[in-house]
Amino acid sequence: MLTFELILLVYAFISLVLPLPWRWYGKVVALLVIALVDSKLHLYNFFGTRLDPNLPLPIILLLEILFATLIIAVFLAMLKDVLLLCFYVVTLICRRKFRPWPAKWLSLGIVLVALGQASYGTFSQFAVPDVKVVPIVVNNLPASLQGTRLVQLSDLHVGPLLKGEFVSKVVSQVNALNPAVVMITGDVVDGSIDEVGAEFDALAKLQASWDVLGVTGNHEYYCGMEPWVALFERHGVDFLFNESRIYRQDNFKLKIVGLPDRGADLTTALSGEQADFTLLMSHRPNIAWQADGVDLTVSGHTHGGAMFFLQPLISPYNAHLVSGMYHINDRLVYVSNGTGIWSNYACRFGVPAEITCFVLVPPPAR
Repeated sequence: MLTFELILLVYAFISLVLPLPWRWYGKVVALLVIALVDSKLHLYNFFGTRLDPNLPLPIILLLEILFATLIIAVFLAMLKDVLLLCFYVVTLICRRKFRPWPAKWLSLGIVLVALGQASYGTFSQFAVPDVKVVPIVVNNLPASLQGTRLVQLSDLHVGPLLKGEFVSKVVSQVNALNPAVVMITGDVVDGSIDEVGAEFDALAKLQASWDVLGVTGNHEYYCGMEPWVALFERHGVDFLFNESRIYRQDNFKLKIVGLPDRGADLTTALSGEQADFTLLMSHRPNIAWQADGVDLTVSGHTHGGAMFFLQPLISPYNAHLVSGMYHINDRLVYVSNGTGIWSNYACRFGVPAEITCFVLVPPPAR
Protein backbone atom coordinates (compact mmCIF):
# COMPACT_ATOMS: atom_id res chain seq x y z
CA MET A 1 0.00 0.00 0.00
CA LEU A 2 2.85 2.40 0.85
CA THR A 3 4.39 1.66 -2.56
CA PHE A 4 1.14 2.56 -4.31
CA GLU A 5 0.83 5.77 -2.30
CA LEU A 6 4.43 6.71 -3.09
CA ILE A 7 3.92 6.12 -6.81
CA LEU A 8 0.85 8.37 -6.78
CA LEU A 9 2.67 11.12 -4.91
CA VAL A 10 5.84 11.08 -6.99
CA TYR A 11 4.18 10.74 -10.39
CA ALA A 12 1.56 13.40 -9.73
CA PHE A 13 4.27 15.84 -8.62
CA ILE A 14 6.69 15.13 -11.47
CA SER A 15 4.14 14.96 -14.28
CA LEU A 16 1.52 17.51 -13.22
CA VAL A 17 3.21 19.99 -10.87
CA LEU A 18 6.88 20.31 -11.84
CA PRO A 19 6.18 21.44 -15.43
CA LEU A 20 3.98 24.31 -14.20
CA PRO A 21 5.38 27.86 -14.48
CA TRP A 22 5.07 28.39 -10.72
CA ARG A 23 7.61 29.60 -8.20
CA TRP A 24 9.21 26.95 -6.01
CA TYR A 25 7.01 27.66 -3.00
CA GLY A 26 3.85 27.16 -5.07
CA LYS A 27 5.10 23.74 -6.09
CA VAL A 28 5.95 22.89 -2.47
CA VAL A 29 2.40 23.81 -1.42
CA ALA A 30 1.03 21.61 -4.22
CA LEU A 31 3.26 18.74 -3.07
CA LEU A 32 1.99 19.08 0.51
CA VAL A 33 -1.65 19.07 -0.66
CA ILE A 34 -1.04 15.94 -2.75
CA ALA A 35 0.72 14.27 0.19
CA LEU A 36 -2.23 15.06 2.49
CA VAL A 37 -4.74 13.56 0.05
CA ASP A 38 -2.43 10.59 -0.53
CA SER A 39 -2.31 9.86 3.22
CA LYS A 40 -6.10 9.41 3.48
CA LEU A 41 -5.92 5.92 4.98
CA HIS A 42 -3.48 7.10 7.63
CA LEU A 43 -5.91 9.88 8.53
CA TYR A 44 -8.64 7.27 8.92
CA ASN A 45 -6.45 5.26 11.27
CA PHE A 46 -5.57 8.39 13.24
CA PHE A 47 -9.21 9.32 13.92
CA GLY A 48 -10.54 5.75 14.15
CA THR A 49 -9.89 2.75 11.93
CA ARG A 50 -10.02 2.08 8.21
CA LEU A 51 -13.33 0.27 8.70
CA ASP A 52 -14.73 3.01 10.91
CA PRO A 53 -12.88 6.33 10.44
CA ASN A 54 -15.06 8.04 13.07
CA LEU A 55 -15.32 11.13 10.88
CA PRO A 56 -18.42 13.02 9.68
CA LEU A 57 -19.87 11.69 6.44
CA PRO A 58 -19.10 14.91 4.45
CA ILE A 59 -15.42 14.65 5.48
CA ILE A 60 -15.22 10.99 4.41
CA LEU A 61 -16.87 11.82 1.08
CA LEU A 62 -14.49 14.71 0.50
CA LEU A 63 -11.44 12.56 1.24
CA GLU A 64 -12.73 9.77 -0.99
CA ILE A 65 -13.38 12.14 -3.88
CA LEU A 66 -9.97 13.81 -3.55
CA PHE A 67 -8.15 10.47 -3.29
CA ALA A 68 -10.03 9.15 -6.32
CA THR A 69 -9.16 12.38 -8.14
CA LEU A 70 -5.48 11.71 -7.42
CA ILE A 71 -5.66 8.14 -8.75
CA ILE A 72 -7.53 9.14 -11.92
CA ALA A 73 -5.29 12.17 -12.46
CA VAL A 74 -2.16 10.00 -12.31
CA PHE A 75 -3.72 7.56 -14.80
CA LEU A 76 -4.55 10.45 -17.16
CA ALA A 77 -1.08 11.93 -16.63
CA MET A 78 0.46 8.62 -17.69
CA LEU A 79 -1.65 8.66 -20.85
CA LYS A 80 -0.62 12.27 -21.44
CA ASP A 81 3.06 11.44 -21.10
CA VAL A 82 2.82 8.45 -23.44
CA LEU A 83 1.02 10.54 -26.05
CA LEU A 84 3.54 13.37 -25.73
CA LEU A 85 6.38 10.90 -26.09
CA CYS A 86 4.77 9.44 -29.22
CA PHE A 87 4.19 12.94 -30.60
CA TYR A 88 7.82 13.84 -29.89
CA VAL A 89 9.09 10.74 -31.69
CA VAL A 90 6.87 11.45 -34.70
CA THR A 91 8.12 15.04 -34.91
CA LEU A 92 11.73 13.82 -34.79
CA ILE A 93 11.07 11.36 -37.59
CA CYS A 94 9.29 14.02 -39.63
CA ARG A 95 11.97 16.61 -38.71
CA ARG A 96 9.48 19.05 -37.32
CA LYS A 97 9.67 21.19 -34.22
CA PHE A 98 8.08 19.67 -31.11
CA ARG A 99 5.47 22.06 -29.69
CA PRO A 100 3.43 20.48 -26.88
CA TRP A 101 0.44 22.22 -25.39
CA PRO A 102 1.21 24.51 -22.44
CA ALA A 103 1.82 22.45 -19.29
CA LYS A 104 -0.52 24.54 -17.15
CA TRP A 105 -3.49 23.83 -19.44
CA LEU A 106 -2.70 20.14 -19.66
CA SER A 107 -2.45 19.85 -15.87
CA LEU A 108 -5.58 21.91 -15.28
CA GLY A 109 -7.56 19.85 -17.80
CA ILE A 110 -6.42 16.55 -16.27
CA VAL A 111 -7.28 17.68 -12.73
CA LEU A 112 -10.73 18.94 -13.73
CA VAL A 113 -11.59 15.78 -15.65
CA ALA A 114 -10.32 13.62 -12.78
CA LEU A 115 -12.28 15.63 -10.20
CA GLY A 116 -15.47 15.39 -12.25
CA GLN A 117 -15.16 11.62 -12.70
CA ALA A 118 -14.18 11.11 -9.06
CA SER A 119 -17.22 13.07 -7.87
CA TYR A 120 -19.60 11.22 -10.17
CA GLY A 121 -18.03 7.82 -9.45
CA THR A 122 -18.35 8.37 -5.70
CA PHE A 123 -21.83 9.87 -5.43
CA SER A 124 -23.25 7.32 -7.89
CA GLN A 125 -22.58 4.58 -5.31
CA PHE A 126 -25.56 5.76 -3.27
CA ALA A 127 -27.91 4.72 -6.08
CA VAL A 128 -29.25 1.17 -6.27
CA PRO A 129 -27.20 -0.79 -8.83
CA ASP A 130 -28.70 -2.04 -12.05
CA VAL A 131 -29.63 -5.70 -12.34
CA LYS A 132 -27.18 -7.65 -14.48
CA VAL A 133 -28.87 -10.71 -16.01
CA VAL A 134 -26.54 -13.67 -16.62
CA PRO A 135 -28.00 -16.74 -18.38
CA ILE A 136 -26.63 -20.07 -17.14
CA VAL A 137 -26.99 -23.05 -19.46
CA VAL A 138 -27.89 -26.20 -17.49
CA ASN A 139 -28.02 -29.63 -19.11
CA ASN A 140 -31.13 -31.74 -18.54
CA LEU A 141 -32.93 -28.78 -16.96
CA PRO A 142 -36.60 -29.68 -16.52
CA ALA A 143 -39.18 -27.35 -18.02
CA SER A 144 -40.43 -26.44 -14.54
CA LEU A 145 -37.03 -24.92 -13.67
CA GLN A 146 -36.42 -23.05 -16.90
CA GLY A 147 -36.15 -19.36 -16.12
CA THR A 148 -35.41 -19.97 -12.43
CA ARG A 149 -33.65 -16.94 -10.97
CA LEU A 150 -30.76 -17.05 -8.51
CA VAL A 151 -29.81 -13.56 -7.35
CA GLN A 152 -26.38 -12.66 -5.98
CA LEU A 153 -25.59 -9.77 -3.67
CA SER A 154 -21.96 -9.18 -2.79
CA ASP A 155 -19.81 -6.63 -0.99
CA LEU A 156 -22.58 -4.40 0.35
CA HIS A 157 -20.12 -2.84 2.84
CA VAL A 158 -22.83 -1.13 4.87
CA GLY A 159 -21.11 1.16 7.37
CA PRO A 160 -19.58 4.65 7.18
CA LEU A 161 -21.08 5.49 3.76
CA LEU A 162 -23.91 3.13 2.82
CA LYS A 163 -26.75 2.89 5.35
CA GLY A 164 -30.11 1.22 5.95
CA GLU A 165 -31.84 3.22 3.22
CA PHE A 166 -29.49 1.65 0.67
CA VAL A 167 -30.17 -1.83 2.07
CA SER A 168 -33.93 -1.25 1.87
CA LYS A 169 -33.75 -0.18 -1.78
CA VAL A 170 -31.57 -3.16 -2.69
CA VAL A 171 -34.02 -5.52 -0.97
CA SER A 172 -36.93 -4.02 -2.94
CA GLN A 173 -35.00 -4.42 -6.19
CA VAL A 174 -34.19 -8.07 -5.40
CA ASN A 175 -37.75 -8.93 -4.38
CA ALA A 176 -39.03 -7.54 -7.67
CA LEU A 177 -37.01 -10.24 -9.44
CA ASN A 178 -38.96 -13.04 -7.70
CA PRO A 179 -35.82 -15.13 -7.06
CA ALA A 180 -35.78 -18.77 -6.07
CA VAL A 181 -32.58 -18.20 -4.09
CA VAL A 182 -30.78 -15.09 -2.91
CA MET A 183 -27.04 -15.62 -2.45
CA ILE A 184 -25.06 -13.16 -0.32
CA THR A 185 -21.35 -13.67 -0.95
CA GLY A 186 -19.72 -11.80 1.92
CA ASP A 187 -18.40 -8.41 3.00
CA VAL A 188 -21.85 -7.27 4.03
CA VAL A 189 -20.72 -4.93 6.79
CA ASP A 190 -18.07 -2.45 7.93
CA GLY A 191 -18.44 -1.61 11.60
CA SER A 192 -19.51 -2.96 14.96
CA ILE A 193 -22.91 -4.53 15.50
CA ASP A 194 -23.79 -1.86 18.08
CA GLU A 195 -23.21 0.96 15.60
CA VAL A 196 -24.40 -0.58 12.34
CA GLY A 197 -26.73 -3.44 13.33
CA ALA A 198 -29.94 -1.42 12.98
CA GLU A 199 -29.08 -0.59 9.36
CA PHE A 200 -29.95 -4.18 8.39
CA ASP A 201 -33.59 -4.29 9.53
CA ALA A 202 -34.73 -4.37 5.88
CA LEU A 203 -32.75 -7.56 5.30
CA ALA A 204 -35.57 -9.48 7.00
CA LYS A 205 -37.83 -8.49 4.08
CA LEU A 206 -35.80 -10.38 1.49
CA GLN A 207 -38.08 -12.83 -0.29
CA ALA A 208 -37.03 -16.01 -2.07
CA SER A 209 -39.18 -18.99 -2.93
CA TRP A 210 -36.48 -21.43 -1.79
CA ASP A 211 -33.87 -19.78 0.43
CA VAL A 212 -31.74 -16.77 1.32
CA LEU A 213 -28.18 -18.07 1.69
CA GLY A 214 -24.98 -16.39 2.80
CA VAL A 215 -21.26 -16.93 3.25
CA THR A 216 -18.82 -14.81 5.21
CA GLY A 217 -16.30 -12.42 3.66
CA ASN A 218 -13.09 -11.14 5.19
CA HIS A 219 -14.77 -7.98 6.53
CA GLU A 220 -17.18 -10.01 8.66
CA TYR A 221 -14.17 -11.29 10.58
CA TYR A 222 -12.72 -7.80 10.93
CA CYS A 223 -16.01 -6.66 12.50
CA GLY A 224 -16.79 -9.65 14.76
CA MET A 225 -18.10 -12.52 12.71
CA GLU A 226 -20.19 -14.49 15.23
CA PRO A 227 -22.57 -11.72 16.41
CA TRP A 228 -23.00 -10.50 12.85
CA VAL A 229 -23.86 -13.95 11.52
CA ALA A 230 -26.29 -14.42 14.42
CA LEU A 231 -27.99 -11.12 13.51
CA PHE A 232 -28.21 -11.97 9.82
CA GLU A 233 -29.63 -15.39 10.59
CA ARG A 234 -32.31 -13.77 12.76
CA HIS A 235 -33.18 -11.79 9.63
CA GLY A 236 -33.61 -15.03 7.70
CA VAL A 237 -30.20 -15.52 6.06
CA ASP A 238 -28.95 -19.11 6.22
CA PHE A 239 -25.14 -18.98 6.44
CA LEU A 240 -23.19 -21.92 5.02
CA PHE A 241 -19.94 -22.97 6.68
CA ASN A 242 -18.42 -25.72 4.50
CA GLU A 243 -21.88 -27.17 3.94
CA SER A 244 -24.54 -27.37 1.28
CA ARG A 245 -28.26 -27.21 0.59
CA ILE A 246 -30.02 -29.35 -2.03
CA TYR A 247 -33.18 -28.32 -3.87
CA ARG A 248 -35.21 -30.99 -5.70
CA GLN A 249 -37.77 -30.61 -8.45
CA ASP A 250 -38.92 -33.13 -11.10
CA ASN A 251 -36.06 -35.54 -10.33
CA PHE A 252 -33.55 -32.69 -10.81
CA LYS A 253 -31.22 -31.78 -7.93
CA LEU A 254 -29.60 -28.37 -7.58
CA LYS A 255 -26.88 -28.22 -4.95
CA ILE A 256 -25.63 -24.92 -3.49
CA VAL A 257 -22.40 -25.12 -1.50
CA GLY A 258 -21.03 -22.40 0.76
CA LEU A 259 -17.47 -21.71 1.98
CA PRO A 260 -16.59 -19.31 4.81
CA ASP A 261 -13.80 -16.84 4.16
CA ARG A 262 -11.74 -18.35 6.97
CA GLY A 263 -11.40 -22.08 7.50
CA ALA A 264 -12.69 -23.00 4.05
CA ASP A 265 -12.71 -26.76 3.46
CA LEU A 266 -13.73 -27.51 -0.10
CA THR A 267 -13.60 -31.29 0.35
CA THR A 268 -16.00 -31.23 3.31
CA ALA A 269 -18.28 -28.72 1.62
CA LEU A 270 -18.64 -30.81 -1.53
CA SER A 271 -19.08 -34.12 0.25
CA GLY A 272 -22.43 -35.82 0.60
CA GLU A 273 -25.20 -36.17 -1.93
CA GLN A 274 -24.34 -35.49 -5.55
CA ALA A 275 -26.51 -33.30 -7.75
CA ASP A 276 -27.28 -32.55 -11.39
CA PHE A 277 -25.95 -29.01 -11.02
CA THR A 278 -23.61 -27.75 -8.30
CA LEU A 279 -23.13 -24.08 -7.47
CA LEU A 280 -20.38 -22.88 -5.13
CA MET A 281 -20.62 -19.66 -3.10
CA SER A 282 -17.25 -18.25 -2.03
CA HIS A 283 -16.37 -14.68 -1.17
CA ARG A 284 -12.97 -14.88 -2.87
CA PRO A 285 -12.78 -16.20 -6.43
CA ASN A 286 -9.38 -17.90 -6.02
CA ILE A 287 -10.90 -21.18 -4.81
CA ALA A 288 -12.54 -21.72 -8.20
CA TRP A 289 -9.29 -23.11 -9.61
CA GLN A 290 -9.56 -26.04 -7.20
CA ALA A 291 -13.32 -26.58 -7.41
CA ASP A 292 -13.48 -29.79 -9.45
CA GLY A 293 -17.03 -31.04 -9.78
CA VAL A 294 -18.53 -27.56 -9.44
CA ASP A 295 -20.54 -26.24 -12.38
CA LEU A 296 -20.67 -22.59 -11.34
CA THR A 297 -18.73 -20.62 -8.72
CA VAL A 298 -20.07 -17.21 -7.67
CA SER A 299 -17.89 -14.81 -5.73
CA GLY A 300 -17.04 -11.16 -5.14
CA HIS A 301 -14.25 -9.54 -3.09
CA THR A 302 -12.52 -7.72 -5.97
CA HIS A 303 -15.11 -4.99 -6.59
CA GLY A 304 -14.15 -5.53 -10.22
CA GLY A 305 -11.07 -3.44 -9.51
CA ALA A 306 -13.37 -0.43 -8.84
CA MET A 307 -11.59 1.45 -11.67
CA PHE A 308 -11.06 -0.31 -14.98
CA PHE A 309 -7.39 0.62 -15.25
CA LEU A 310 -6.66 -0.91 -11.83
CA GLN A 311 -7.84 -4.38 -12.88
CA PRO A 312 -4.40 -5.51 -14.11
CA LEU A 313 -2.91 -4.48 -10.76
CA ILE A 314 -5.27 -6.54 -8.61
CA SER A 315 -5.55 -9.48 -11.00
CA PRO A 316 -2.45 -11.36 -9.71
CA TYR A 317 -3.76 -11.14 -6.14
CA ASN A 318 -7.06 -12.78 -7.13
CA ALA A 319 -5.86 -15.69 -9.26
CA HIS A 320 -6.54 -13.55 -12.36
CA LEU A 321 -10.29 -13.58 -11.65
CA VAL A 322 -11.44 -9.98 -11.31
CA SER A 323 -14.76 -9.19 -12.99
CA GLY A 324 -17.48 -11.03 -14.88
CA MET A 325 -17.63 -14.57 -16.24
CA TYR A 326 -14.64 -16.86 -16.66
CA HIS A 327 -14.30 -20.40 -18.00
CA ILE A 328 -11.97 -22.83 -16.22
CA ASN A 329 -11.96 -26.04 -18.21
CA ASP A 330 -15.65 -27.06 -18.19
CA ARG A 331 -16.50 -24.91 -15.15
CA LEU A 332 -17.95 -21.41 -14.93
CA VAL A 333 -16.73 -18.75 -12.50
CA TYR A 334 -18.55 -15.49 -11.98
CA VAL A 335 -16.94 -12.59 -10.10
CA SER A 336 -19.38 -9.84 -9.12
CA ASN A 337 -18.29 -6.21 -9.24
CA GLY A 338 -20.11 -5.85 -5.93
CA THR A 339 -23.46 -4.40 -4.95
CA GLY A 340 -22.08 -1.71 -2.65
CA ILE A 341 -18.65 -0.14 -2.22
CA TRP A 342 -16.00 -0.12 0.49
CA SER A 343 -15.78 3.31 2.11
CA ASN A 344 -11.97 3.27 1.78
CA TYR A 345 -12.19 3.16 -2.03
CA ALA A 346 -15.61 4.57 -2.72
CA CYS A 347 -15.25 5.61 -6.36
CA ARG A 348 -15.99 3.49 -9.42
CA PHE A 349 -14.76 4.29 -12.91
CA GLY A 350 -15.97 2.07 -15.74
CA VAL A 351 -16.80 -0.79 -13.36
CA PRO A 352 -20.47 -0.46 -12.35
CA ALA A 353 -21.91 -1.99 -9.20
CA GLU A 354 -24.43 -4.74 -9.79
CA ILE A 355 -27.20 -6.95 -8.52
CA THR A 356 -26.52 -10.18 -10.39
CA CYS A 357 -29.45 -12.30 -11.56
CA PHE A 358 -28.50 -15.76 -12.84
CA VAL A 359 -31.24 -17.27 -15.00
CA LEU A 360 -31.22 -21.04 -15.57
CA VAL A 361 -31.81 -21.93 -19.21
CA PRO A 362 -31.61 -25.20 -21.19
CA PRO A 363 -28.98 -25.77 -23.88
CA PRO A 364 -29.94 -24.34 -27.29
CA ALA A 365 -31.83 -26.69 -29.55
CA ARG A 366 -29.79 -28.33 -32.27
